[in-house]
Amino acid sequence: MIRRQFLASFVFTILFALTGFSETQILLIGIKDLHPTQANLGFKEVEKKAKKVAKKQANGELEQYLRMESVPVVLGPGNKKYMIDGHHFLAAAYKQKIEKVYYEVVDDYSNHADQSEFWKKMIDAKRVYLKDKGKPIEPSALPNDITGLTDDPYRTFAAEVRDRGGFNKTDTPFMEFVWADYFRPLVALDFIQSDHRKAIKQARTLARDSKAADLPGYRGPEK
Repeated sequence: MIRRQFLASFVFTILFALTGFSETQILLIGIKDLHPTQANLGFKEVEKKAKKVAKKQANGELEQYLRMESVPVVLGPGNKKYMIDGHHFLAAAYKQKIEKVYYEVVDDYSNHADQSEFWKKMIDAKRVYLKDKGKPIEPSALPNDITGLTDDPYRTFAAEVRDRGGFNKTDTPFMEFVWADYFRPLVALDFIQSDHRKAIKQARTLARDSKAADLPGYRGPEK
């Protein structure tokens, strides 16, 4: 049996080498050792994800779930690990008292010893969102770890509009924040809080307007 497993492993290794593919290494890391690339979260989204994490914990499925939700990381100066996605998941895991998660390195910018060079690279690659509730910030203003992120209710609102057909989900980095900034001057926060249903309806109409045509996931006019 051991010999058979060794041969199978050897064959897969050869195949990966011949086809140019390689297995991404997934490693454990303390949650607070991952550095955010955004300033805000949608706290309602975190609550929803925390319930999912709790369910996985209760069903004995946490380990598998954590591996599936491995956090993509870019290595920066000093080998610091900057997460470029998964902020809501990480906040949810922390809320459930989870201390470590899995991560995978998707790019290595650690050769940029100068912080300004590193952040220029990150900005050019669209791997950081330098706004705090719609207002521009410098990289130095980003939180050091997940506990420093603050709530942006428009981020939650944008996700709700998306889920109700306002726009399509795409792989565009930070797309919900882009939409949040679009809705911010158009739909008043007190309206969202006092008549949520009507606010969503209004935002769906705004999302299908031609003025939003350049935004990621734009669906076009209602038919």
